[in-house]
Amino acid sequence: MKSIRCALISQVFLIALFGIAQALEIPVFPGAEGFGTTTPAGRGGRIITVTTLNASGPGSLKEAVNQSGPRTIVFEVGGIIDLRATGSCRYIDIENPYCTIAGQTAPYPGITLIGSGIGIYTHDVLVQHLTIRPGDHTIGSGSCRDCFIFMGNSSEHAENIVVDHCSMSWSTDKIIIAWTRGQPETHDITVSNCIMSEALHCAYLHKEKCHSKGFLIGDFSQRITLKTSLMAHNYDRNPSMKGGSMSQVVNNVVYNPGVVAMVCTGSSFEGDTMVQASIVGNVLKSGIKTALLYDALAGLYLADHPESKFYMHDNLGDSNYWAPLKIYAGHIPDQVSPELFVPTPQEAVWCEPMTVMQSGEVMDYVLANAGSRPAETNDIDARIINEVQTTTGTIIDHIDQVGGWPEYEPTRHELVIPDNPEGDDDADGYTNCEEWLHTLAAELEQPRDLSSLNSRHRKGPTPRQISRAQPITVQGNRIIITPPDLSGPGSVRVYAMSGRLVAARTIGTTHPVMIDNLSAGVYCLKGVFAGKTVQERIKIAY
Repeated sequence: MKSIRCALISQVFLIALFGIAQALEIPVFPGAEGFGTTTPAGRGGRIITVTTLNASGPGSLKEAVNQSGPRTIVFEVGGIIDLRATGSCRYIDIENPYCTIAGQTAPYPGITLIGSGIGIYTHDVLVQHLTIRPGDHTIGSGSCRDCFIFMGNSSEHAENIVVDHCSMSWSTDKIIIAWTRGQPETHDITVSNCIMSEALHCAYLHKEKCHSKGFLIGDFSQRITLKTSLMAHNYDRNPSMKGGSMSQVVNNVVYNPGVVAMVCTGSSFEGDTMVQASIVGNVLKSGIKTALLYDALAGLYLADHPESKFYMHDNLGDSNYWAPLKIYAGHIPDQVSPELFVPTPQEAVWCEPMTVMQSGEVMDYVLANAGSRPAETNDIDARIINEVQTTTGTIIDHIDQVGGWPEYEPTRHELVIPDNPEGDDDADGYTNCEEWLHTLAAELEQPRDLSSLNSRHRKGPTPRQISRAQPITVQGNRIIITPPDLSGPGSVRVYAMSGRLVAARTIGTTHPVMIDNLSAGVYCLKGVFAGKTVQERIKIAY
């Protein structure tokens, strides 16, 4: 009897361990792809509410990130958090692990940080739906003007970090930097669905004077994913991949770079070192500041270190210049050693699963979906996107060239946090709190209408629930839509929670529409019925 009891206890223990392992392997939010995206971040921890736009003190974002233990940070307030200060750096430093910052919970116009950015010096962090615009103000230090910095601290790696649907501009050094110098390491990081624009060039305070840089994947930063993002009006580093780094650059748009768009250089603090990179399905578009070299635009500069490994596929450039993408080694066109290229991305660096669009689909997708709040596109993001569409705009030195920081009246709303937030009522691995956050994110991530986008802020329609008189049923991996008595045809689109369009259908007046073969997960269904825009969150579990 004792042996049977021990065997049963062991079996229960193994089942529990298996369940925990499964939970650890789900994406941090449905549809998340890339290195580090299986982080739990703040899952299951405390909910901390930001109640003030003050830079520090009770109820501030800074106080919330300084807490320890798993935590999810939500916002009752919307507006500008001003991090300018006399003297020292004023990054919002995240030094304690297992943290989720859910910017989607803030009321319109969302949360914008000015004066500085966010430093992440720990592991297991998710940041979504924030806007960061440091600027070239003369108050305080000239440093600490990056939008994000990823770097380990004295005891912990910077790892398992996801930055999704954020808008960043007006850094005086680099918009984003990932960096490793010795131990601890920086690795397993994904930046997705972001806008990184207008890194200031000859700004007032930068010690190197002219220094408009986008994303530096720095020395020995390993397993970094940059995907479905827009990089516009950054002179250089769109991105730059340095010695010892391993990175995956997939389905991004680069507009109006300077002398070179992307750079892979073997230089590091240890001397020349190999680089590994997979560069797939990206689109590069020239602008007024894009230089001409050897009768072709400077698309990609590759280091010729003999141990480097590159995989390149389906990277699209301007029809006049970048078709196919021009590659340089030591500024000598087309002289990159062929043995540096490998036949599959897995031989260079690759993270599975990874949805890859054809390059011809990337421009429209990124312009419609990138940024902190696509359904409520702010004036600055709208201007940048319009400039990409119209081949206008330029690399700037100072924020006053484009009107300076926005002015938002502070806003406030009451958050309705779900009952039993740490529970998992549907046993899918996501807590009730997370599923609430996914719903709020889906509302903000409705793709913007590019056909009517202009430089003036245009707030998107308020989502409405589809009435159950217009029945939506789920059968296995199929959604069935049967809206009654339509006065003319309707339409419906189904999006993954990442914002990727999964299906689009026209609905007739008599026949139901079936959307088949959906993978298990959570989807956002957006329909137009009798002239009304409506939205429903659909879960497929089978």
